[in-house]
Amino acid sequence: MADYSYAAYSESSLVGANPLQLVTRSYEGAIGAVQQAQRCFASGDIMSRSKAITKAVSILTELMISLDHQKGGEISANLKRLYSYMQQRLLLAHAQKTVEPAIEVERLLSNLLEAWKAVEEKSRVESCGNTSQALIPATAPIPLVEESSLPYGSYFYEAAASGSVLGEVYSF
Repeated sequence: MADYSYAAYSESSLVGANPLQLVTRSYEGAIGAVQQAQRCFASGDIMSRSKAITKAVSILTELMISLDHQKGGEISANLKRLYSYMQQRLLLAHAQKTVEPAIEVERLLSNLLEAWKAVEEKSRVESCGNTSQALIPATAPIPLVEESSLPYGSYFYEAAASGSVLGEVYSF
């Protein structure tokens, strides 16, 4: 009964969430999945590690396809590249059985979550009619990923010309 109550609460809180809340919850879910994968690296549980990495990659895919490139412009393009990079790092961590790329992804996701929470707070404050900037923390800049710094160069970007989101991640 407790599991059903939690599921019902979770579903109702997501249904009533605004887009900013959905983004921050997606980041929280991805961070939780990456942390679970890290625990699985430590315990040697390969199956659970695979499930956790798959969940994190799936959440990143959802974030990627939810981007509005017409409204978002350069920021949207940068986020797409960053999400793709994080997916690649997670898949590399799993394939090479090394936790370091997962730690990097957790750090990147945490920085982005912090920035999105600041945007969410700013939106909440402005919707209440209080536009005091003193309460709003500055957002961290989104780190850019140079294609030349990727472990496999532009290999993962070959499918980008076709517009396929999944092609960037699963092109190998």
